[in-house]
Amino acid sequence: MHRVPFVSQYDTVFPQGTCGVAATMMLLKFHYRRKPVPSHRDLRTALGIHLTPADKNHHYDRTPGFGVSAEAVTTYLKAHGVRHRASYLKSRRQLRILLRRLRHAPVMVAVRYGKGRWGPDGHWIVLIDATA
Repeated sequence: MHRVPFVSQYDTVFPQGTCGVAATMMLLKFHYRRKPVPSHRDLRTALGIHLTPADKNHHYDRTPGFGVSAEAVTTYLKAHGVRHRASYLKSRRQLRILLRRLRHAPVMVAVRYGKGRWGPDGHWIVLIDATA
């Protein structure tokens, strides 16, 4: 099991819709322990979450299209020279690949509830261990 520095999306001024920011920051802190990582605000802006103080009481968790997209994460990682792989889990083979990669490092995963590819019921998590 991997020891990943925990970052809570709820320790910020804008916790709604920032699970992707927290998960990305956790991976950056894991892989770059000796290098500084961006602040929550800077990473949130880089990943496309633009909020103002007036927005903090709005319930973004049910707003379609709000949150960090997989495209925003991969674009950010590529722009900053962070080696990564992105895939859409839809087969037993890809599950085996995920479990094999998880032996070497934590994995950021988008999970969703309900129908469709992504939506207001989606959530980003960081896996540190898993079994089949």
